[in-house]
Amino acid sequence: MTASRPTPAWLVEARELAFAWPDSGFRLRIPEFLLPPGGRAALVGPSGSGKSTLIHLLGGILRPAGGILRVDGRELPALSEAELRAWRSRRVGLVFQDLELLEFLDLRDNLLLPWRIGAGLRLDDTARRRAGELARALGLEGLLARRPSRLSRGERQRAALARALGPGPALLLCDEPTASLDPPAARRALDLLLEQAAAQGAGVVVATHDPGVLDRFETVLDLGTLGGEEAGS
Repeated sequence: MTASRPTPAWLVEARELAFAWPDSGFRLRIPEFLLPPGGRAALVGPSGSGKSTLIHLLGGILRPAGGILRVDGRELPALSEAELRAWRSRRVGLVFQDLELLEFLDLRDNLLLPWRIGAGLRLDDTARRRAGELARALGLEGLLARRPSRLSRGERQRAALARALGPGPALLLCDEPTASLDPPAARRALDLLLEQAAAQGAGVVVATHDPGVLDRFETVLDLGTLGGEEAGS
């Protein structure tokens, strides 16, 4: 019998984490950022303070210049690019500000995309059933044959969330996911995001400019106080 992998004490453990964009003046240093399994954290700070950069570091898209970065029990700097891609496809859900839905696919195939491209994931009846359950839970069931251009902004936002949640990630990373929604719609979208993440025990890290949502998070990391300078995040 294969021993199960022990649950890490921290879903995210970053200590003295450092990053610098080449050929720029940007520097980001995170003395400490800890998130327990199933925890909720908000990243705040002005545009350019490094919120998007930290999201990409936590997802293994960018590599740190120094420090400790453990996510989901993995030492991310020690993994190869292939190992990072395989881990990310199974264990991390990503929701970007522009949502990144593929226009040449209908909504059903957009929701199934993680299984089509994810290492170690099988596109089978279980995957299709999971995508259908998320579509129903997020009010998308009657829209599965539509292309993204025929969806409202709120519907596209929910579709991006359903796609990110599909494979059952341990960590959901969201970069300004409600930035273009009006306040009531943004609040509803955040409610759905947190409810669905809690239902499957996923931790959540959200980059946001909205101070009105911070009461929903156990941890708030203000990057504006850390001296990060970034062009455009």
